[in-house]
Amino acid sequence: MVSTRSQHNKVVQAKAVMTRPQDTLFISNLQDLIAFVEMADLMPEYGVVVTHLRITMSVSALERDFFQKILAACLTLTPSLNVLALVTTPSLSIESLDNVALPSVEVLKTNIPHRAICYFVTTHPSLHTLDISSCGRALKCPLGYYNLDHVTDIRAPIKCTRAIVHGCASRLRLDSDCDGSNITVSNVIPQIAVPPLQSRLSRDADECGESPSDPRRRGTLGAVLPNSQLARQ
Repeated sequence: MVSTRSQHNKVVQAKAVMTRPQDTLFISNLQDLIAFVEMADLMPEYGVVVTHLRITMSVSALERDFFQKILAACLTLTPSLNVLALVTTPSLSIESLDNVALPSVEVLKTNIPHRAICYFVTTHPSLHTLDISSCGRALKCPLGYYNLDHVTDIRAPIKCTRAIVHGCASRLRLDSDCDGSNITVSNVIPQIAVPPLQSRLSRDADECGESPSDPRRRGTLGAVLPNSQLARQ
């Protein structure tokens, strides 16, 4: 039997009555993501109250486009997020984050390729903690072309260190493996020699797909982190 939209909304409302709004939300499959979006769309308070959102799921090739749409809807319905963890299997280079504004987000943990998070990271000054996995297919970390001074707590692959470390960072955790299973923590990060900024931008701009004149690009590239106070989580 095919139900009408009004009948479906009544079912969603009935479920909402039995579900208390929660500030922490864990989603592990597409069906649960859809169910939450439907509930929050019908009753906005269920989305506004969420401050911690963790989405960890497998996404097939056939589901990819729909997942991006439903993810964008989910993030639009949760504007109060402080912590966003987004991990997909396989790692997807998605565009959903580009059109989302989360003014209070402070922590981003994701395995999305760095090219796909550049805009989100640089347009959310409230973001201070970044926990990222592999760069994806990029030969050089795309985040190296942007100003990340507002991000002070960083966990990233060792190969990206030169691009993302800067003088304002206070905590750095390095993954020697792409899957993040091997973490190296040091009390002192030695000075990193960096080629002149303009020569790096001119030589590598095409690899990142960005213009060297992009106003969001960082003022310095691969800076020094002297005597950083680092601790193991």
